[in-house]
Amino acid sequence: MTLIQTPHLQTYTISGIFFLCLISYVFMLSPYLGGGFIFDDFPNLDGLKYINADNFWRQLIQFITEGGAGELGRPISLFSFALQYQSWFNVEVEAFKYVNLMIHLLNGSLIFWILILLTPLFLKSNSLRYSFALLVTVIWLFHPIQISTVLYVVQRMAQLATLFMLLGILLYLKGRFLLADNRLGLGFFSVSCGVILGGILATFSKENGVLLVFYLLVLEFTLLQKLRTPRYWQYWKISFLYIPCLLLITYLLASVLFSQKFHASYTALDLTVIDRLLTQSRILFNYLSQILLITSEQYGLMHDDYMSSRSLLSPPITLFTSVSLIILFLSAIRLRKKYLIFSFSLLWFLAGHLLESSVVPLVLYFEHRNYLPLMGISVGLVYSVFWLFTYLNKSNIRYFIVFFSLLWLSFAVYLCTVQAKIWANPLYQANLWAEKHPNSLVAQTMRASAYLSLGLETEAEQTYYKMVGKFPEIASPTVFLYSRRCFSSQRVLAPVEIDFFIDKVKTAKIDIATLTALSVIVTEQVNQQCTAIPLAVTEKIITAILENPSTSIHKRHVYVLQSILYAYKAQFAAALNSLDQAIALHDNKPAHYFWRVTWLINLRKITQAKQALVEIEKNFNFLQRYIYKDKIAFWRAELERVSSVEQSP
Repeated sequence: MTLIQTPHLQTYTISGIFFLCLISYVFMLSPYLGGGFIFDDFPNLDGLKYINADNFWRQLIQFITEGGAGELGRPISLFSFALQYQSWFNVEVEAFKYVNLMIHLLNGSLIFWILILLTPLFLKSNSLRYSFALLVTVIWLFHPIQISTVLYVVQRMAQLATLFMLLGILLYLKGRFLLADNRLGLGFFSVSCGVILGGILATFSKENGVLLVFYLLVLEFTLLQKLRTPRYWQYWKISFLYIPCLLLITYLLASVLFSQKFHASYTALDLTVIDRLLTQSRILFNYLSQILLITSEQYGLMHDDYMSSRSLLSPPITLFTSVSLIILFLSAIRLRKKYLIFSFSLLWFLAGHLLESSVVPLVLYFEHRNYLPLMGISVGLVYSVFWLFTYLNKSNIRYFIVFFSLLWLSFAVYLCTVQAKIWANPLYQANLWAEKHPNSLVAQTMRASAYLSLGLETEAEQTYYKMVGKFPEIASPTVFLYSRRCFSSQRVLAPVEIDFFIDKVKTAKIDIATLTALSVIVTEQVNQQCTAIPLAVTEKIITAILENPSTSIHKRHVYVLQSILYAYKAQFAAALNSLDQAIALHDNKPAHYFWRVTWLINLRKITQAKQALVEIEKNFNFLQRYIYKDKIAFWRAELERVSSVEQSP
């Protein structure tokens, strides 16, 4: 297909305006790149503190390969963070957010490029095509719903997955146009590289990169449906698009039916698969209302208080959203030839939510899930305005349409700035979200953490006390409250406090925040910095947590903490038993295998220690053997030394 030839003056003008938009976005957000690290930033990036100039590559590989951000480890995203290890050490949050900002601009540039390629397929007027691409990209860049992706450091993972999906789409489109011009060799090579390279790089940045094939199917089903195809095209499409989509859907269905991990995660979320799907129908409409700026006060991260749907009538709006979503989807399929842009916009949006807003047992609501899906809705919005303007050719109402559209866009840019300001002030952000979401445990926890980061111990403790009363069914507020005794007060827990503590963790819900607080207690005790909580009490707490049914998916982490505590008390047999329990529950951290060697030596079980070291060398992959070669050599020499000492008279 021959691409559009646009007059040079218009091309340069639109390109210049687009460049000014990029510069404007940088100037708009640059003052607000401060703030702090929050939530998932810490567990995902804390390993950066171990990287330094000595043995840099070995430590970098360890950080990348042992990251627990997702099912596949997300090594590409972790590699990008590892290159900024000095900024983590120096707590330079601005440096991380600046890189996120640059990736956002790069993604916007790729979207602009993709739209330039696509607009000839549905716009007849040469003069409108570049303007259309520009307006869609500006909406995508400046929309306030994007701020939580750009300024939440760890969401670089979503940005990088989008970056590689966009590169894959770009390669795919170039290949499709080559195929339409009967340049088969280069065309098939380009579309294949788009799917394979783009998909692999995107997926290893974040797992929703697998959605690339669904985005491409949406393009084929809508905008590319009339593009000429060569011989063997259907065979290629079946192999590279249909089969991967079918495999992903089959995997999700099999996980729902047979995966114990899925079932345990749903139990922890207190949801069923049907509950989640019904709730997501409401959430998708919430996302749309945020995109259309109908609910302009609801931006942010705090949505763990979102009420789940327990049936089609609980709450009643669930019936409307569920039926409406099905009707919209079927309409988009049926009307894809007559209403091309409507079908593309809706199907693109739904394709982007197919993984994180379907059956996967994740937190229900996150704005960053709209990062690439927003493009579809933006295309629909701009096309609707263009259509109305053309349809009302001889009416003065068209000027009202232009005025309203510019007002809407200005409001979006204004809200974008407002949201950026919120992210730049951690205490204000925490208090604002806590006040807007009084029933959000995460929001209240963030408020307490913000107080602690500023040294406001009294305010933090008061917040935890309020949380204990407000969330009696959850253990983490109580564990956080008493963990502060290790820092702010050395007064030993009173008997009544100990009883309350143990009773709470026996029956209340155990979440990941509970384990974070418990880890603080154990770490401080091992470092002999916490005398406010007796070791015997901590042992009882851990035992109570292990007996709590809601601990199921977190049990391996609790066993690790228990083993650390036993080892500190020189009870190495008990420590070894707890660690073996953790390993049996698929806790496969390499460091834990070396702990086994250490504790077996302490138990004078040298033969078993040697066998444990042999198993390490046998089971580690080549990267792990490279990373831990010094440690393996050390323990081999240590075992030889201990053996020779025991054998000497």
